[in-house]
Amino acid sequence: MNESTATSLEQLIEACATAGPKNCCYRGQSDASWNLVPSIFRPLPTTPTKHLQATLSWIARCERDLYREFELRGRALFDLDDKWEILCLAQHHGVPTRLLDWTKNLLVALFFAISNDGDTDAAVWCVDLDSLPFPTELGRRHLGGGYRLEAVRRYCRIEPAFMQEVSSPLTGPQQRTSGTLVFIEPPSLDARIERQEAILSVYINFHDEDSQTDYTAYFLDIERRLSRDVITKVTIPQRFRQTIKAELEQRTRITLYQMFPDLSGLGRWLAEQNRARLRKQCDRSQSDGFSF
Repeated sequence: MNESTATSLEQLIEACATAGPKNCCYRGQSDASWNLVPSIFRPLPTTPTKHLQATLSWIARCERDLYREFELRGRALFDLDDKWEILCLAQHHGVPTRLLDWTKNLLVALFFAISNDGDTDAAVWCVDLDSLPFPTELGRRHLGGGYRLEAVRRYCRIEPAFMQEVSSPLTGPQQRTSGTLVFIEPPSLDARIERQEAILSVYINFHDEDSQTDYTAYFLDIERRLSRDVITKVTIPQRFRQTIKAELEQRTRITLYQMFPDLSGLGRWLAEQNRARLRKQCDRSQSDGFSF
């Protein structure tokens, strides 16, 4: 894994460019200590336990329950029948899933890494899609991105474990024995996906014991097997977060409202603007010796 540190926007762009900018995707995380762990697995301990198999079976049941509840209770709020599209929608609305959000735009990833006033180092992750050993059965990847859902459905043949209606593993001549991590192009369910230039990674498995709970470990295992770098991690020190954020806002149109172009995003953006305005006025009042 390539690792470096960036203290400016230019340094970040340069560091990620070495990973192969033509066919990469990026993910910003506000805490550099976090691994690439999907939300459904984040409550799990970071170190393996002797009860790992039982834990994976338990989390698999939770995952299926969440999926079914979203599909059942949300039916009045969306008109979708395809299970993959419903899974993408669930991820998009905060339901814990095994999907992990990425973007084709480096600056969008940077925005998500430093958009809040965190007191930790942030990080931008970069994955070289051309270096990943995707199954040939998936066919051709979409230019510069992931696989279309049609290709994923065709590859699976049967429903993956996390979409199955029962917790017992399936058997039969079509049952695959091992899973794989795939990057998919989410359907344009709303403007957020388009604005964020979204792409999603998902580990497709066909029995619970094959679950991959930490995608960082998956990428590192690929690097060991292929003897080449697949991922790049660029750390942004906490003390440079605000200066890089200001530089990003000056040079681009990437704002909270641009990334979340709906009423919720507008409200969050206005609240952020108001907080920044009040902070600036407080600083001015302290230096000038007057109150407001």
